[in-house]
Amino acid sequence: MNFFLPSVKLLAKQRTGAKVYKRYDKALTPHQRLLALEALDEATAARLEAEYLALNPAALRRRLTESEKKLARMCSLKMQTRRKEVAATA
Repeated sequence: MNFFLPSVKLLAKQRTGAKVYKRYDKALTPHQRLLALEALDEATAARLEAEYLALNPAALRRRLTESEKKLARMCSLKMQTRRKEVAATA
């Protein structure tokens, strides 16, 4: 579930001649929209809220950046290995 990235939802479209007027809802995260619907039971809503409060966006960003760097290193190492194999067989 997306806890941090808000999005806007189209509420209405109205055409006046060639011009189309669009009306949007205010920007909310999917987490906020789900809680606003009040479609969840109390236990599930409480669990989601606890999960949201436990998240740290800065720590998540750091972890994601570290994982991207690790993946790039692994890809680079694999490409170097393939180049050596191709050079050895040629």
